[in-house]
Amino acid sequence: MIVLHDYPLSIVDHAGFRRFVHALQPLFKMHTRNTIRKDIIGRYDKEKLKAIEYMSMLQSRVAVTTDMWTADNQKKGYMAVTGHFIDESWKLRSILMGFIYVPAPHTGDVIAEELHETLMQWNLDEKLLTVTVDNCTSNDKAVDLMISKIGKSKPLLQAQQKPAAARLQGEIEHYLSDDVVPYTETFNVLDWWKVAGTRYPTLRKVAKDIFAIPITSVASESAFSTSGRIVNEHRSRLTSHMLEMLIWVNKASGLVFKTYKKRIQR
Repeated sequence: MIVLHDYPLSIVDHAGFRRFVHALQPLFKMHTRNTIRKDIIGRYDKEKLKAIEYMSMLQSRVAVTTDMWTADNQKKGYMAVTGHFIDESWKLRSILMGFIYVPAPHTGDVIAEELHETLMQWNLDEKLLTVTVDNCTSNDKAVDLMISKIGKSKPLLQAQQKPAAARLQGEIEHYLSDDVVPYTETFNVLDWWKVAGTRYPTLRKVAKDIFAIPITSVASESAFSTSGRIVNEHRSRLTSHMLEMLIWVNKASGLVFKTYKKRIQR
């Protein structure tokens, strides 16, 4: 409840809340804010580990968006990093990989370093597809530095062995000569590639990567709509690490990986 609705951890000390809970269940023992904090940290560590393990099993590549935001109440800058991919069921998924405190000044060097560290933490430096940023001038340098850190051969420019030219040419000719799919309001391009795309295995792999690429950084900006509520005047004393955990558990935990929970646990 505290994570979902952005309540302050100190709510467990509020007399009105304690009376309300006691009226519902007199035998309930109210936890302290330190216990609540430990519970949040424990869930964050557990769920993030599952998320990283799941991402390591992805067969497709991951497109990344990132954006910066400054909390008015704290006067601190934070960077959101979001990963986007097509899962094995051909569903477009997004996961908040990090909500990171970034000390000023927010130069290209600092942004590149934090972004690279996040990719390494999630073991995605070898699976990186693209990085989408806004038009801030410092991002120009950040992207150049990212390329130098991970190598030009790793993003969209390369990843996998080239297929036999004859086989690929045959797939392309078959695809181009195929009948055009009639337009319907319910048509879903990912569903089409999931089923009909099996006739073009090589092109299907390419499509799975391409369709995951976002055209804007809005996905990362959406993390700030939550953080703006979390860092209000009642929660402005939150540490940057606690803020990241609250944001991540609120937006990421259990959303992307619900379908795969049993698989991850195995």
